[in-house]
Amino acid sequence: KLIAWTPRGDVTLVEKPDVPEFFELGRNLLGLRTDADGGLRPQSPSRLEKLLVSPLAWLLDELGAKHIPWQPEQLGVALRGSLAHEVFERLFVPGSPLPGDSEIDERVPDLLLDRIKAIAPFLQAAAWVVERRTLEAEIAKSAKHWTMVLTAIGGEVVGNEFWLSGEIFGHPVRGKADCLIRLPNGLPVIVDYKKSGTKGRRKRLEAQWDLQVDLYRKMSASVDERSSAEVL
Repeated sequence: KLIAWTPRGDVTLVEKPDVPEFFELGRNLLGLRTDADGGLRPQSPSRLEKLLVSPLAWLLDELGAKHIPWQPEQLGVALRGSLAHEVFERLFVPGSPLPGDSEIDERVPDLLLDRIKAIAPFLQAAAWVVERRTLEAEIAKSAKHWTMVLTAIGGEVVGNEFWLSGEIFGHPVRGKADCLIRLPNGLPVIVDYKKSGTKGRRKRLEAQWDLQVDLYRKMSASVDERSSAEVL
């Protein structure tokens, strides 16, 4: 029973409503999005992670019911990551020698400006000069560190921006990987660049338990037909 009261101080007991713990909706919510042929659209590892963390947030995303507030143009985390990824893709080219520090310092400003013109032209304005230079410095620093890592492990870049596809529990899954490298022993390593990080995610990775990584691991992955020939 539940206790109810009024502003005058009257107290009564009311019956607790019979609310079921589970609802049977009568349809597979993973099938909300379909392709032109009526087949199930693949889920990405990040979408499936959202499904595990917050089913309601995932459902609203599937229905296109997300709140999109108006805001002025800004250099947020997502845009910074996109620009950095595209610069890396042009710096670390499959089949080419790894760039040295001087080459990175020379090429990053032009590569970044080219990508800004393509996907974020507002950053060309004089008001954004400080942010541009800061981003240049961050990308150059990260690129030098990545060259050092690849040199230390003997890694060879064999593909950039390629798709992986497979299925989990019978549902199609597709994800885009940033880079594929090959170690001297022939072992392939899939790399996902991150422009920002959190202590929580770092701890999960160090403990060898991260939802997205585990989803990729469980995929029966194969290189998607849209990937470049170099990856194959």
